Amino acid sequence: MKYLYAFSIVICFFGAVSCSTSKEVLFSDEDWSLSRYSGNMINSDSTLQFSFGNHLLNPNMTIISNKDSLAVYPNSDKYINRVLQICGLEGSKVYFFAPLEHTMWVELPTDFVDIKPRAVISNLSDENPYTSWIWDDDSYEGNRTTEDIYSNTFVDKKNETIIVVDKLNYGKIPMACLSIYQAATKRVSEVGFKPWHWTCKGSILDYSYIDILANWVDSRRENLINNYRLGQSVDYRRNVNAIRIELKEILRKDQEPRNRICLAWQEHPNDTLLHRQIAREILTNDSVNLVQVCEILDNYSLDFGEENEILWAVIQHSNLETQIKYLPKFIEAAQKGKLKRELVAVMQDRVACWSGKPQIYGSQGNINELGIFVPAEIEDPENVDIRRASMGMCPLKDYIEQMSRH
Repeated sequence: MKYLYAFSIVICFFGAVSCSTSKEVLFSDEDWSLSRYSGNMINSDSTLQFSFGNHLLNPNMTIISNKDSLAVYPNSDKYINRVLQICGLEGSKVYFFAPLEHTMWVELPTDFVDIKPRAVISNLSDENPYTSWIWDDDSYEGNRTTEDIYSNTFVDKKNETIIVVDKLNYGKIPMACLSIYQAATKRVSEVGFKPWHWTCKGSILDYSYIDILANWVDSRRENLINNYRLGQSVDYRRNVNAIRIELKEILRKDQEPRNRICLAWQEHPNDTLLHRQIAREILTNDSVNLVQVCEILDNYSLDFGEENEILWAVIQHSNLETQIKYLPKFIEAAQKGKLKRELVAVMQDRVACWSGKPQIYGSQGNINELGIFVPAEIEDPENVDIRRASMGMCPLKDYIEQMSRH
């Protein structure tokens, strides 16, 4: 086996493939959309994600991922089935086909038998996987590992189609990514979707576009590895979704008794027995919540969206040692835009006050006998509003007004 650090086109030629009786296209049971945040194709709960690479996408581009989208483009079922048949992928389950991105992702059937690859990307778990070119006289073991990508290139001469098939494991799912370069022939133009690369004149098989094709094929490598890694983190994303549900229950246990005790203070100010009962419930819930939240923070990044505030609330109600331990994680999340900066400022102030130091932003204090909020000692008070503004906080005067009892 000879090793090269570049990807190559090695072509298997096929003649015309009859599609007079088109089989029904098998689709996955997932609903797909293009994420405005990441630019990835995502399913309904965002656990499955596929990247198109680092370039500008058309947010309104054609996506064929179900029977309804097939109906919009006449004969697109025949086109998809022809592509799968050319590549020996009949019976594969189509996740989606994005013509503008010349990309189709399919799940391989359980009885799929691989052919000899022409290129192999190996050691995908390493920082720098290597690519091997398989020559005709090289032996073929026939066993793709979960850390390999096997690649072959197919050509449909009659329809002027070049298809590069890359087989890899997306998490635990054996899949193939089909990269399709299609000339604008009359037959395929009748399908209805017309990506830019179908507008080329002449034949893509006579080397008229060899430079374009060479660059296009070689640029896929990095994106394939990225999609492999997206697949490796499917379980992580599923766990994140499960944690989001868990955090909503944690929030309920954190806030509900606190709201109840505030109401009890107002409506039953002399019922100390009721106050103590609710206070014990708060302490019990805080203790249980803290164990769960610390486990989450020890094992996950703050990837939970608005639920990050729940993690913050529980730690904010914990002891000084715990707050000091996790404060850097909240600061990092705020710097990445995953948590409100104001919340981090409040935690920083609490840590400072409990450590016997002046606070930075003036969020901590007490209500005096007149019902006026009085901030604890503030470091460099003349510039406190500048610091508050940098954290998205209102001026200290307005904050004191909000916190005071009227």
